[in-house]
Amino acid sequence: EKLQSFICSLLAENHASVVAVAAEVATKLLLAGKFHSPDLMASLLCIFFDKHYEDVEEEEGVEVGSLYRMQQLLSLFFPAYSMKNKDNKMVLLSSMEFLLAKVTYDRPKGQKRSWPIARLVEFIYATIQEGAEGSEQEMALLVCNEMASFLLHAHEKLNVTHLRTLSRLLGGADIDVETCDQAMLLDLKDKVHELSMLITDSTSLESMETIMELLEEIPMDEGAASIPNSNKEEQLVEALNAVDLSEKENAGNSINVVSNDSRCC
Repeated sequence: EKLQSFICSLLAENHASVVAVAAEVATKLLLAGKFHSPDLMASLLCIFFDKHYEDVEEEEGVEVGSLYRMQQLLSLFFPAYSMKNKDNKMVLLSSMEFLLAKVTYDRPKGQKRSWPIARLVEFIYATIQEGAEGSEQEMALLVCNEMASFLLHAHEKLNVTHLRTLSRLLGGADIDVETCDQAMLLDLKDKVHELSMLITDSTSLESMETIMELLEEIPMDEGAASIPNSNKEEQLVEALNAVDLSEKENAGNSINVVSNDSRCC
């Protein structure tokens, strides 16, 4: 745990070479199964999408500590990590709440970087979808539950731009209420209903109208109760276990969890 905290602190450094070395160490430890940390995964995703590290030129030798090497490594790491096993998909999915916090209200003081929130969410969805067959709707539902959970505990901390962006993403999700797990659908329905009571921004509420109407089609089961937060991890594991996974690439899958608007927000 101390090593993990130390690596996370290095990933937050302002020195690019230090960040690059720390990122390489983190990817190797995660792939080896030494760490199972959504927070560490979120830090790597932040670096991967940080404009400060984009458009780096190829360097001769591509030595350890170079930004070019780091970007190439991360571009291979995320899909390889996700396709390795279901537990890794769980870590990647669970990193979403940590990631959204890091790029919205939990930024270092003075940081003025903008983040492509829609692209971040879409990337996580597409990555956990790698290697999965016939599971787009279930994966979309898992991602929506993560976004809804984040909005429930963070809506008061978000500025209006971030709130509207995430509301638009959640509201535009493509979910099949007839084929998806009913318990998870009811859980999402409860969360969205609660959000509609808590959020006061009219634009955000309007963005969520579509999914609210969609979820209203779900018949209430008197014997079904919403899943408590303490069982959230078990719920996600069970959902992933229900997915028929294979180790081959599934690059042809479409991404239906978010709208086509992936501009920076």
